[in-house]
Amino acid sequence: MQAFLELLARRGPWLAVPAGAALALAFAPAGLTPLAVLCPALLFLTWQGATPRRAAWLGFLFTAATFLAGTYWLYNSIHLVGGAPLWIALFLMLGLVAIMGSYTAALGYAVARWGPPRGVLRWLVLLPSGWCWWSGSEAGS
Repeated sequence: MQAFLELLARRGPWLAVPAGAALALAFAPAGLTPLAVLCPALLFLTWQGATPRRAAWLGFLFTAATFLAGTYWLYNSIHLVGGAPLWIALFLMLGLVAIMGSYTAALGYAVARWGPPRGVLRWLVLLPSGWCWWSGSEAGS
């Protein structure tokens, strides 16, 4: 298990991006619902032993990949249907990605900075409740 966690620590960004993109498949139209649990669990594992700055970066990459993969339709709506120039469509999409990524970055930073490094409190209380806060904050923005 220790070797697996060390591998995750070394390859964090290379795992956070595909895990975030895969999370988009948990929602319609793909509906692969087990990914809704597995992908955040992989993110949580990459946060194990990470510095606050690295945890924030991994969280941002994860959510950026989720929203880049899951909101491609915004390009169609803004540019193709709405007739806005390409640069406006890309600016709006990347702005959305940056805003949404900041929520998970804040969660990763807080968990790494103030949370216990390991144990039941981290895995069964702090991370799940933080994830619920993140999801609720996202929905309200």
